[in-house]
Amino acid sequence: MRPLIILLALALIGLQWRLWNREGGVPEVRHLEQQIAEQESHNRELEADNAALVHQIDGLKNDPDEIERRAREDLGLIHADETWVTVGE
Repeated sequence: MRPLIILLALALIGLQWRLWNREGGVPEVRHLEQQIAEQESHNRELEADNAALVHQIDGLKNDPDEIERRAREDLGLIHADETWVTVGE
């Protein structure tokens, strides 16, 4: 009976060693869970960026004033009867 108990104890120790120190063990699972959390955070940021871009696209498609504002601010476009003035600080 005693050799069986020793054998079972050694098997338990071997399995615990493998669980905590080998590939696919607890440390790797924790590392993968951390990577998943980081990726989910990054995905949420990208979804927010995408939502902002969709909002901008909708504005450009449906609002002529938005198109004019963007052309003036981003491209520096002016009408033929206007004069461009730059004020330096």
